[in-house]
Amino acid sequence: MPGLFDIHIDEIPQAGLELDCDLPEGWLAKHLGLAYRPSGKPESLVARIRREGDNVLVTATVLAEVECDCSRCAEGLSRPLDLSLKALFVPEDAAHIHLEDMDLSSDGLEGMFEYAGRTFSIEPLLAEAVVFALEDYPLCTEDCAGLCPTCGGNLNVEKCECGAPGKDSPFAALEKLKNRLARK
Repeated sequence: MPGLFDIHIDEIPQAGLELDCDLPEGWLAKHLGLAYRPSGKPESLVARIRREGDNVLVTATVLAEVECDCSRCAEGLSRPLDLSLKALFVPEDAAHIHLEDMDLSSDGLEGMFEYAGRTFSIEPLLAEAVVFALEDYPLCTEDCAGLCPTCGGNLNVEKCECGAPGKDSPFAALEKLKNRLARK
């Protein structure tokens, strides 16, 4: 059964094809990884597909909002996901690729991809774009102070009075050794 992301070459009209729809439920969550989760707000795909011979130019935008926790202080936050991409699909058996009539002048061409047959999917391209658009270690702010290593308090909210590691610290024995050597 053909899916939302499947492009059928012979069904692309001369004027091109416009897609403006919601992403399937659960699609974004499947590609977010461990640090992010969907916000529950609408997730949409806007795409323009244009064909010139057997070459197909796909311009797509994914709009959504994702939630995550700051990697330093663990506070919850949300991030807009607004990614745009442009990719050219060419037949794998093409001896020559004629690009004269394709609008490749704009920024953002992700690359050229080969396809076999008369149908291909843009889902892998969109999924990869989502993965690369998200930070590995999201922060609430660039200067986030994080959590106190002793008491776990959020240092962005209140100044911690824990100070230096206490006697239960694994470094307490080294501190004693340092003091003893300093007296000699």
